[in-house]
This record gives sequence, C-alpha cells and structure tokens, in this order.
Amino acid sequence: MEKQQIEQRLTLQKAEFRHHTDVLKEKLNPVEKVVGVVKNLTTPDTRNPLVNTGLNLAIDVILRGFYMSKIGWLPKLVVPFVLKNASSNLVNKKGKSIVKIFKSFLGRNGKKH
Repeated sequence: MEKQQIEQRLTLQKAEFRHHTDVLKEKLNPVEKVVGVVKNLTTPDTRNPLVNTGLNLAIDVILRGFYMSKIGWLPKLVVPFVLKNASSNLVNKKGKSIVKIFKSFLGRNGKKH
C-alpha cells in the first residue's frame, strides 16, 4: 500500500516537472528567437566562400560609393560587418530552398521526369 502511494507521488512529481519544463521552454522561446537573429547578424555563414566573397565585394563597392563618405567612424565599422553577415546567412538559406526547387523539377539522378 505504501509502495503504491510512493509510486503515485513519484508519477505526479514527474508529470509536474515535465509541465514546468514545458512552461519554461515556452517562456524562453522569444529569447531563443532573438539570440538566433543576433547570431545571424554577428556570424557569417561559411558554407559557400565563393558566394560570400562576391557578396562582400558587392557590399564594399555599394557602401563606399554611396553611403560611407557621409557617416562617422563607428558606423563605418559596424554597418559593413552586419550587412555582410546578414547577407551571407540570408543568401545561404535562400540558396537551400532554390536547390530544393530544382531537385523537385529534376529527378534524383539529374534527369527530367
């Protein structure tokens, strides 16, 4: 009898613990999203270095030609850094979806259906 009561309490405590962890995960979800955005702005995606080099050159040319002569030294350091990292992550994410679209039109072996 006592063993059953202990097992029931243990089962209830486990369920309560799961509930509390689920609530905590829900509360931390917005923080996780913000951390993901900050990560995308501060770290480049290095899977495709050729595309990243082209993006970096394009951003440098555009910013130097139009924008950089009119701003202070701190934005001159921060803006290109953020733009390069964000564009790198954005292009590599969109690139995956483009590859999936082409694969859906073509068969697995590259031949059209």
